[in-house]
Amino acid sequence: MLVFDLTKPESFTNVTTKWYELAKSKSPDAQLLLVGNKSDLEIAFDEKQAELWAKDHRATYVRTSVKLDVNVSEAYRALSEAIYGAPKIEKAKSFALHKSLLIEDKKKKGCC
Repeated sequence: MLVFDLTKPESFTNVTTKWYELAKSKSPDAQLLLVGNKSDLEIAFDEKQAELWAKDHRATYVRTSVKLDVNVSEAYRALSEAIYGAPKIEKAKSFALHKSLLIEDKKKKGCC
């Protein structure tokens, strides 16, 4: 996972050169996820560059906001699917499963 700051164009350059080269030197067949973070702020970056870079490097591009929790789970899901070829889980089913696990956990602890 290569994460850059959408408000700082130089972070994209740093991630797609230095960090990309390091990742590929350690694991040439690694599945890559390029993440543009801070989408909740004023963007100072042309996202077409990220989309083209991802396409050229067989990576997936996701735009996120960790602060607002936008596409964060989706980014990790996309990465795990790329690595493990996991079947896609619909968001509603994913939430229902998570909610049921929380309820079971509370029952075990003796809470409501």
